[in-house]
Amino acid sequence: MKNLDEILRFYAISDDIYTKEDELLDICEILFANYVTCFQVRNKANNYSLNTLLKLKNLCEIKKVALIINDDLDLAIKLNADGIHLGQSDINKNLKIPKNIFLGISASNYEEALKGLQLGANYLGIGAIYESNTKKDAKMLSKNDLIKIVQEINIPKVAIGGLNYQNIDNLKEFKIKNIACISAIYENQNYKANCEKLWKKISLL
Repeated sequence: MKNLDEILRFYAISDDIYTKEDELLDICEILFANYVTCFQVRNKANNYSLNTLLKLKNLCEIKKVALIINDDLDLAIKLNADGIHLGQSDINKNLKIPKNIFLGISASNYEEALKGLQLGANYLGIGAIYESNTKKDAKMLSKNDLIKIVQEINIPKVAIGGLNYQNIDNLKEFKIKNIACISAIYENQNYKANCEKLWKKISLL
């Protein structure tokens, strides 16, 4: 069985613009055949029907890609998803997460990372590392806090925020191996080529 770092290594995320419902499964077929190790569904606007998401879960199982649901525990349970990811504003101490679902929590500074750890996170999504086109209001993670999180918090971490082929190398000095991408995967609809290029960089971290 893969450990969590292996599962989180190349972390793709759905997007309202880039992954419309009628294209989602076809796009994921390509991503999953080209190094993506986990896929997070953001469905806050209910862009995806339950039927589509059940098909996606089945595809994830066939391709051995972890399915992570953003913010919606009921949906994660319904789909028998592998993980759930929560933002700081979505954390609820009374949330009863089944033991078979791992928990990721977003952190934009050291204090939030510590809070995530104390609440039982299995991994942290840390960032934004750079400004992002897909999340304009994302808080930037300072270099000092990034170093402190890496040095002091001993659970898997996924870097997120504006990461692309040109800047992934910059994370080597921080010893971060797990990378989340959105725009860099979907730009120009060159999914296969984009994933191959990104994986070349990620695999060397």
